[in-house]
Amino acid sequence: MSAVSNRKLPLGGVLMALVAAVAPIRSLLAAPAAGAGAGGEGLFSGAGAGSFYIGLDYSPAFGSIKDFKVQEAGGTTRGVFPYKRDAAGRVDFKVHNFDWSAPEPKISFKDSMLTALEGSIGYSIGGARVEVEVGYERFVIKGGKKSNEDTASVFLLGKELAYDTARGQVDRLATALGKMTKGEAKEWGKAVEGTTNGEKVSQNVCGKGTGSSGSNCGKNTTDSTNNNGKITQAFTADSDTTLLSAESSNISTSGMATNINGLSKEEKAVVAGAFARAVEGAEVIEVRAIGSTSVMLNACYDLLTDGIGVVPYACAGIGG
Repeated sequence: MSAVSNRKLPLGGVLMALVAAVAPIRSLLAAPAAGAGAGGEGLFSGAGAGSFYIGLDYSPAFGSIKDFKVQEAGGTTRGVFPYKRDAAGRVDFKVHNFDWSAPEPKISFKDSMLTALEGSIGYSIGGARVEVEVGYERFVIKGGKKSNEDTASVFLLGKELAYDTARGQVDRLATALGKMTKGEAKEWGKAVEGTTNGEKVSQNVCGKGTGSSGSNCGKNTTDSTNNNGKITQAFTADSDTTLLSAESSNISTSGMATNINGLSKEEKAVVAGAFARAVEGAEVIEVRAIGSTSVMLNACYDLLTDGIGVVPYACAGIGG
């Protein structure tokens, strides 16, 4: 995950210590000096003694997550696709259950609770204190309806071929198709043709032409009513030769990209899903919530110390 911005707006500049100085551990400054004579004072007088303490702070704040992005560690993610909002029943991590027509969905999170707790441990002497403070906030992902709240956190990380298909980027898709090997194209064709109405989609990818053997794909002839054939007819060998170097009188990657771009939304989903399943692979992730932990080093001073039960104080700190 990357590019996460956590914006926190404090609602008050004064925090109230619910438990402060409740556990003095040991003060070396308060200990009498070893070997001090009878009636003599210790090395330090108890009047200036300090003590360790632990505390629990009530820190009202308004936090939010902005500009959230996610990608796999290898950096090959080109786009994020959401789980279909109308998908019913249990979550089934299959490519056809993702909405290929909606790349780059906005992933939003609920604001953190206004009542955030922070713990601290520090050392106090007089009205001055130095402490280390640790806080935690949790941001839950925003879902849709009650019926699909489990699927709102599921996403597929699409790669080059699938993303360019979904976005209709013809030139990029043609270049990406040229990087495929004939063997990969064969497996892709099998994945397309193995779906409902997949053979028709496969023929539409190869387009219309004059070829009678069915080995043409992408060599479009606008005045012809004949099909060039299916993808698996054009690519029959398990070869490592790329389609770009294999372009000939019967194969055109630019023509294939143009044909794919002309498919219906449902047909594009079939083609993109086949790329993810048979050629590129894809990662499915679930993001239910994001946790934010902060660590601060604070210098504090008690503003009033005498005669009242609640002590207001001011702090300045560094950390994140």
